[in-house]
Amino acid sequence: MLLALTGALALALAACGGGGSDSSSDSGGSPAQKGGTPVPTIRMLGPSPAYDPGENEALKVVQEGIQELGMDVEFEGVPDFGTFDEQARQHEFDIGSTGYLGTLPRLEPTELMGPAFLCANADGSNYSGYCNDKFDSLFKTAVAESDEATRKQALDDAQVLLAEDLPMVVMYYPVISTIYNKEELSNPTFVPASGYFNFWTFENAEPADGTMTVGIAEPGQSMNPMCNASYFQETEYQLLVFDPLTRVGPDGKAQNWLASNIERPDDTTVEVTIRDGVKFSDGSPLTAEDVAFTFNYIKKWEVPRWVNQTAVLKKVSAVGKDKVRFELTEPYGALEFSLFSGVGILPKKIWDNVTEREKVKTPCDWKSPNYTGSGPYKFVSYDPNQALRLERNDGHFQPPKAKEFVGRYFATQQSLFLDLRAGNTDMHDADPGFTPSQIEQAESDGHLDINRSPSTTVRFFVFNTRAGSPFQDYALRKAVAQVVDYDTIVAGVLHNEGVPGAGIIAPANETWHNDAVEFPQFDVDAAKQTLEDAGYSWDGSGKLVAPDREPQPLAAG
Repeated sequence: MLLALTGALALALAACGGGGSDSSSDSGGSPAQKGGTPVPTIRMLGPSPAYDPGENEALKVVQEGIQELGMDVEFEGVPDFGTFDEQARQHEFDIGSTGYLGTLPRLEPTELMGPAFLCANADGSNYSGYCNDKFDSLFKTAVAESDEATRKQALDDAQVLLAEDLPMVVMYYPVISTIYNKEELSNPTFVPASGYFNFWTFENAEPADGTMTVGIAEPGQSMNPMCNASYFQETEYQLLVFDPLTRVGPDGKAQNWLASNIERPDDTTVEVTIRDGVKFSDGSPLTAEDVAFTFNYIKKWEVPRWVNQTAVLKKVSAVGKDKVRFELTEPYGALEFSLFSGVGILPKKIWDNVTEREKVKTPCDWKSPNYTGSGPYKFVSYDPNQALRLERNDGHFQPPKAKEFVGRYFATQQSLFLDLRAGNTDMHDADPGFTPSQIEQAESDGHLDINRSPSTTVRFFVFNTRAGSPFQDYALRKAVAQVVDYDTIVAGVLHNEGVPGAGIIAPANETWHNDAVEFPQFDVDAAKQTLEDAGYSWDGSGKLVAPDREPQPLAAG
């Protein structure tokens, strides 16, 4: 899901061992405290079996642990990430299973940690509502610093803090099994973060019939770049139409794209020189004015995906026709990797004053935008329930090998898989969650090539830590974390095609993963003790009862 995240949940705890027991029995908890309140049914939100069968099954394991500790669980399966995102932002859940798909830009750790856990995002992409000033301070240091060692220490400490406070629990990192049609597609670029689903494949792979067809196992979200609430896989498609200043290369490092040169005269000033001769697909020149307009525009309209990053933009201005000056409120070491690589440049003449011209409230409300861009592909048509169609921009400074690009949308993961087997689709999205059985079937098809590797995709569930949810209390979150049976999930559900969770940054992201991070391990007895120590008890029917005290939101009290 991942964080484009994608899917669902598990919750609370209570009595250990074989479920709840009478408060006076030896196997039960301490006597229910006077004035205590039964823990309500845990509301879980996560992927349906059709959306992500592996994550759905993993959540069933988590649910069993929660139920064993004396809580009831009510699960709601969602059909796609867009639905999850919409419902999670309404906060009507207790546990929500989401995740981060591995992508090249997400090798930058602040792209993972900021949207999901900063206090400022508690009403948006921070589904848990987690807020800790210490975490925010560590994140600020990581963003501001250009010195890698200093950034590493801040990010290591932030990862440890998340493991202590437990706004989320990482269930697993899947092994990515990427399938493509080797008879139709030659020279795709494989990267550990996202397999073959990346810009360099879209740019350099050669389809035998001239048309590259890519499948995604969910409906489209939007091709309008002013509607980006968070990362979703169509944002990769947007950047085929709208060129960014930089792109993250297959080596995981930012490289100049529209920018021909980037200089930092001081810690809070960045000057970008634009590549000579770049034109939009209508033949008009792309200038520094368009670049400055784009960054000021997304800041003005508070495009949700970029709110954190654009907060540091004090002023963006054109300095002549080919140079843009970014004045920052504070140092921002990851500017080239995150903001510059993710924002496609819009033509000012088309998007300026669009609300007045089109009589809409915001640019996101423009339902049929003019998709004129400078990218390697030109927009043809878009139906979020069918397909996106693009054609090669022969006037681009680096035109793609494919003449046409088709991004097809499938209702289920299984329908995408069958289309791959039939030879109608050349490749698929970053992590559709193919099951071991499906991979085995694909191995028998001579036209398909399969590449397995550790991924940077992270499958985790968040607790709703807001008032009104039982998981506002840290002890209950810790106890649930202690009944996550990682071994059963990895061996029984994933058939060892994955690695147990160990932090928000996957081990495959070797530069930034902190090996010292320790989540609570599977131990039902320890979970029961955690609850008893925090004043929880069980009633005569074995149901968990919360103590009559104020919740403790963070580990430190």
